[in-house]
Amino acid sequence: MRLSSKFPIAGVLILLMATGCTSKKEETVLPATTPDKVVLRFFDLISEGGKLTNMEAMKLISAKTSRVDQNTFRKWTQEFSKESKIKVVKTVINKKRDGDGYLIANVSMEVMSPSVFGGDFKSTSSMNLILNEEAHKWEIDFLAQTVNEDDFLKAPKDARAVPLEPSIREDKVEPKKVETKVEAK
Repeated sequence: MRLSSKFPIAGVLILLMATGCTSKKEETVLPATTPDKVVLRFFDLISEGGKLTNMEAMKLISAKTSRVDQNTFRKWTQEFSKESKIKVVKTVINKKRDGDGYLIANVSMEVMSPSVFGGDFKSTSSMNLILNEEAHKWEIDFLAQTVNEDDFLKAPKDARAVPLEPSIREDKVEPKKVETKVEAK
């Protein structure tokens, strides 16, 4: 009789262990279009210029982090040269979500642009993309709201504009003294 009273407890323990071992952590299913393809499509669209292609490029931007009106977007992107070539160097999809709960992908790229001095000018850049899980697509963080400031500061100094040291600056210009005349009426 005592043995039969232990079977329900043992059965419950086995059931709990089995469900604990077989439960899966919910994984995010990534879209078929990869972040690097989204970036290449974006630059293809803005290089074409024109109102319709700019509108298509804007559809690739995250509305959660980058609220930009069409005229401002066009002003910012109209200087991108049609002759520029984008080469994706590396794409990293973070396994952990950021502080706002976004799943972020970082696309590093080389940009080859024609130089006014002849030949090409090569620069490096990176762009973050946010996974829009509702729409199941990668969207560009156009205003760089997801860029980690610490990572940005760790980047090489030649990758960002750094003001010259005061001792290196060209001739200091002394302000001119201007005499003012005040007439009493």
